[in-house]
Amino acid sequence: MALVRALLCSPHMRPTLAFVLLIAGCGSRAVPISSCHDLDEATCRKNGCQPRLCAICEAPSVYSGCYDTDEQVPVCTGGVACTLPCAMANEAVCLDRPECRADYCNPCNSSPAFAGCVRKGAPPTLCADGACPTVCRQQLDLTSCQAHPECHAVFQPAGACGCAGSGCCTFFSTCADGPAICVGTALCSVPPPDCEGPYVLSYAGSCYEGCVLASECQR
Repeated sequence: MALVRALLCSPHMRPTLAFVLLIAGCGSRAVPISSCHDLDEATCRKNGCQPRLCAICEAPSVYSGCYDTDEQVPVCTGGVACTLPCAMANEAVCLDRPECRADYCNPCNSSPAFAGCVRKGAPPTLCADGACPTVCRQQLDLTSCQAHPECHAVFQPAGACGCAGSGCCTFFSTCADGPAICVGTALCSVPPPDCEGPYVLSYAGSCYEGCVLASECQR
């Protein structure tokens, strides 16, 4: 085999014979090929060619073609539609997709952390280890709170404010998760808020939550 290889690699071998009989011992490629194009990734790497790797959606290195060593590998371009379900999207992809919603959790009183991605209208992502779900809590005004069907707006009466209508002195306070709990027993010692007009009393845990619209109550 050494003698055959030496003859094949000799500079005195006729060019036509060398081209036909060239094998792995004369170069870095494992099999005789005329071009790296159209090879699968494993064969591309095995033969010393240049694999082209592109990032598609959340996959950082998707094989996208094979090129000869003397070729300039084309730059990867965008335009590949990400069809992954919302649940498989990372935070950046989730925020960029209009059909998805990014949910956040925090350990109550710390910075919110990305908890998962769901389709809009889905129930909030459950937070582990006692963390507080912040999807609804992050909505700071009535309009944004009402834009989330999984949330409900909580109001607080402001006492006398100069208006005459019943309940007109009740103002938006916070945005809370899920439907409002309008039937319960409060074990706390604080007095209940005075809910008037279209508002009814709601409960959270063992105490009062505030006032909510009757239409927001859990059925």
